[in-house]
Amino acid sequence: MRGSSSEGYAILKESRDALRALGETANDAALDALLARTEDQVRNPLLAWRSRRRSLASLSRIGVIDRKIVTVESGATSCAARHEWTRALALLHVAETAAADSHMAHVAAHACMECAVIEANLGEREAARSELAKSRRWIAAIGDVPLRRRAEADAAYAEGLILTAESPAAALERFAAALTFLHDADYRFDIPRIYLARARALRRMEDFAGARKELDLGLDEIERQRSLLSDLEQRAT
Repeated sequence: MRGSSSEGYAILKESRDALRALGETANDAALDALLARTEDQVRNPLLAWRSRRRSLASLSRIGVIDRKIVTVESGATSCAARHEWTRALALLHVAETAAADSHMAHVAAHACMECAVIEANLGEREAARSELAKSRRWIAAIGDVPLRRRAEADAAYAEGLILTAESPAAALERFAAALTFLHDADYRFDIPRIYLARARALRRMEDFAGARKELDLGLDEIERQRSLLSDLEQRAT
């Protein structure tokens, strides 16, 4: 996936079909969830929700709660990426409650962080701060170090969005921390939105040349990701 989304997608689909033929229901459902995330990344939300719905139906039948929660949370993130704020918040609250009941700290932390991002985008800074505080409490409970570091980077991004309106210079510091982690860990799909957020912070500081530079970096990253798609329809979308 990090090298070529098109090749990754083809392999995931082949794996899913093989698992389905073998009757491996739980793993079949897990692959459907991964396919949904990939279809979101190449901007095909209709296919993504079909895959996600199949996954949720299978996981519900066999009672695999943890994967079901992760799939719901992934669907919420997909809605948020398309600015479907109300739908995203509803799904995130479901995912957070279920993750809390199942002691899945990393999922609850991410759900609260995404809620904070949405509230910040809606201009509800107090609600955003409240969600961010909840996210940080969950982050403290994450035992796995790489997962905790990723969650801390996500929280830094959310805090940057909250700070942008009142202290853009401080926001830039938080965005820089998130960006450094994503570059070091090679999680590239989330990088463009940080460049966009940095551009908006610089624009508030009336540093228009700096803002344009950040936008150029974001567009370059999107084009880099797009160039790795061998499927022409995926590349077009």
